[in-house]
Amino acid sequence: MDISEEIRKIDIRTAYEKPIYGLGEIYEIMSIERLRGKLLKKHAAGYLYLCSNKQHSQRGLTIDDLKQAFPDEKILIWGYTDCPPWQSSPREEVNKKKYPALILYFAKFIFFILLRFEPFWTDASKAHMIYCLTEKNDRTFSVFRSKKIYSV
Repeated sequence: MDISEEIRKIDIRTAYEKPIYGLGEIYEIMSIERLRGKLLKKHAAGYLYLCSNKQHSQRGLTIDDLKQAFPDEKILIWGYTDCPPWQSSPREEVNKKKYPALILYFAKFIFFILLRFEPFWTDASKAHMIYCLTEKNDRTFSVFRSKKIYSV
């Protein structure tokens, strides 16, 4: 698989969105939104690149591979995110589930609390995703448009 197909690019000021197939996607969205909020306090503009963590699931990229994907760009920060405290692995079949509103509300409340403690257990083997934040400039957009990295 081409490296550019594995990386998601979002403007740091744009909310992260993803189709929800289960509670894991809700946790992922909340984790990345927490990260975005934290990064926005220090960096007013930039592109956030997200990718599956190869050290967790044997698919995606390592943090070094992700940093090497942007040799001409100034990488401001990188790390791991989306690290739920339970054991999980990618699904072979995507089964969309319609959860009742009460369960979703309860799950979001529990995840909100868990996310406050996520930095204490986040490491390379448990995190589902890796990220890097690059400076935002006009050249960045044109360079990555040619590499076909898509925006979410």
